[in-house]
Amino acid sequence: MKIKERKKRLENRGFTLIELIVTVAIIAIFSGVVLTFITTGSNTYRSTSNTAKVQMETQETFDQIEEMIIDVNRSLYYANGTGDSIGSEIKNDIKQEGAANSTGNKTFIVCNEFTNNDGTSQYICDVLDWDKNDATIYYSQREYKATSSSGDSETSVESLLLAEDNEETAVAVGDAEGETNVKDAKTKVERSVFATGILDFRADVSKVESDKIVRFQLSTQSGNKEIETLHSVSIRNDVKVKKPADAFNTATATDVGITIINAPASIDPGTSTDLIYKLTGNGSIDPTSVTWTVVENTQNGSFPSADPTNGKLTIADDAVGTITVKVSARTNSGKWIESAPVTIPITAKGPTANSLTLSTQSILVAADGSYNLGDIIRGTLTYSDGTTEDTTGLTWSLKTTTEVVSLNGTRLVVSADAGKEASTGTVTLTATATEDGKIITADLEVRIARIDLTEPTGIYKVGDAKPQGRFIYTYMEADASVASPDATSMTMQAIKEGDTQDKYTAGSDYFTADDIGTWTATVSYKLSGTNKYGTVKSLQTFNVVDNTATGTGEIILNKDVKYDTVVAGQKYTVNKYENCNIRFIPNLPADAHMWKSNIRWYLKEDKKSNISISSSDDGATITVPANATRGFTLCVDYTQYKGSDGNWNEIYFKIHAEREFNIITGIELRVVDSQNIQIENNGNVSMNNDYTVYMYALGYDAAGNDRDILVTPKSGKFYNKITENSWPPLEENENQTAWIYKPSSVGEKKLKADAPYDIEGETIVSNDSNWHFTTEINLNVTE
Repeated sequence: MKIKERKKRLENRGFTLIELIVTVAIIAIFSGVVLTFITTGSNTYRSTSNTAKVQMETQETFDQIEEMIIDVNRSLYYANGTGDSIGSEIKNDIKQEGAANSTGNKTFIVCNEFTNNDGTSQYICDVLDWDKNDATIYYSQREYKATSSSGDSETSVESLLLAEDNEETAVAVGDAEGETNVKDAKTKVERSVFATGILDFRADVSKVESDKIVRFQLSTQSGNKEIETLHSVSIRNDVKVKKPADAFNTATATDVGITIINAPASIDPGTSTDLIYKLTGNGSIDPTSVTWTVVENTQNGSFPSADPTNGKLTIADDAVGTITVKVSARTNSGKWIESAPVTIPITAKGPTANSLTLSTQSILVAADGSYNLGDIIRGTLTYSDGTTEDTTGLTWSLKTTTEVVSLNGTRLVVSADAGKEASTGTVTLTATATEDGKIITADLEVRIARIDLTEPTGIYKVGDAKPQGRFIYTYMEADASVASPDATSMTMQAIKEGDTQDKYTAGSDYFTADDIGTWTATVSYKLSGTNKYGTVKSLQTFNVVDNTATGTGEIILNKDVKYDTVVAGQKYTVNKYENCNIRFIPNLPADAHMWKSNIRWYLKEDKKSNISISSSDDGATITVPANATRGFTLCVDYTQYKGSDGNWNEIYFKIHAEREFNIITGIELRVVDSQNIQIENNGNVSMNNDYTVYMYALGYDAAGNDRDILVTPKSGKFYNKITENSWPPLEENENQTAWIYKPSSVGEKKLKADAPYDIEGETIVSNDSNWHFTTEINLNVTE
């Protein structure tokens, strides 16, 4: 037991001396390495921290300089020296690599102009002085309210910036070549430290005027190391590189003013004058802001409201007294300026003509007459003071557009067709008087009277009764039938060709053999009463023939009696020969000679038709206007003569014939679906469905009733066609009365129709003038 315990103690005997010495040596070596590492890291950290701090401080300095100069608006200046020792100007002294630091002090000056509310300016100088010995940049600022002219002398910053703070005196500084007079100068910021530790200060102002760029270079020290930093500033305004005095002395004056320079001594009512403004001082304005204003008696005149910059002053016709005006504008610095008001007297004038009164407002004149308005109408001018005066020399014009009335100076000419319908029954004329350049007008209503003889006319046979009352006529005023004039005031007669006396009015109530021949019947009535002028009259011819004479004939269109329709907008020749559009073919006895005949063409009376006919020899020309709204009835009176030995002067017989003609004015497309429901223009149709397309010629009969003619694909001399969007053509339907349209694609489609100059169908249209109609209809094809 004791032996075992002893053995355990011997086996736990501890460290030896050698082991302790080795351990201590190892610890000493390791501690040295660690200490060296810590020391090196600490020094590196300290150096880096100092450099970062210097760079931050340098950047702050640059930021302050940039803030000072970025909005400069007058000038910059960079020179050697500082304080009282400002020296030569420097354009660019940025240090190149390896160059030495500056050997002298530097000055950088920033000049600004600020506008006051009263129109004056403040001139401010911000100055940076770099003192080499102190390695410090100093800042100071001075303010000036006015400057005077300056020579080209070099001026010390101290003299310019540290003038006494006396706003009532001027401080003169300069050299023998000139001087600068600085007035109202005062210190705004005393000289103070701007930045320290600046070993070198350099700048480049060579690109200020061309590129608006300034460069600065500062040298600072971090421990034993010198750090150079280059910084660029882009300024916002165009400025010059000038000495402060030069910059201020060339400053634009801000006390610009505006005045009116050519106001007339007086101005007449109803006239205009162009006013002109002038600027005072040396400033400028925005010309688009110029505004001319009437400030007193605005009722007397005005400037153009649409263009206030226009100085054209227009005086009212009734202006009296005075008118006061002014002109205003905004300066380029933003200040609103106004001229002194200018009062212009308005010349007093006599009374002015205000109105024109005619001796009557309405007159009644006869159709087929000429009237001198100067003889029948008087004018009276009424003036502003209530007085009146008769006026001569009225000028006349047509206020109502019409073809049946015309003016030749003061002469009014009324055609024989006037008054047949409402549009020509009354016209309005305008009388114009000019007084002192003023135009005054008044209207005159002209009502037209006419008389139309309806019996006797045409052909009568021996034994026929004369018309009841011998003469039958209609009297109208302004297209309205009124009570006929007293018969005792009418002139009515009928004279046979070759006679000189009226053998028709008196005598038998029946035509006799002595009456055989051609007669001319006339009826006339001289208008009487106040404001009524002229004589209404009417003339008709009629024939009396032997009751044993017989004869017939036909009026045919285009060489075939089947044609009965003509085209609006065309003219038609009428005669008894084959080379005309409309011809009369009489049925003559074998012994009759057609060349010994007389033929008269005319239209059956219809006041509502505007179709006209003009005769020449045995023929005539019918004009169907494009806006005609009814057909017409064509009449012919044919007289056949007989005789022997070359004396063909005895009437053999007479034929009267007449025929109604219809007209067409255009064509129309009508699209229907399978249910025969018509599709309107711009209506919807479905793709791949069949639609029937009909073409109609639109027209009127002689009574003015609508009369539509079906146009088939093959009717007429040429092939009628319908196309989709100009191509392709549509196919005919099975019975060739219409076309089939089957849309094959969606979208907006246009069907176009083309009709030639003849249409043959249930009714016939014909014209040798090659009329040609087109039309179209829009459809919207959907799926």
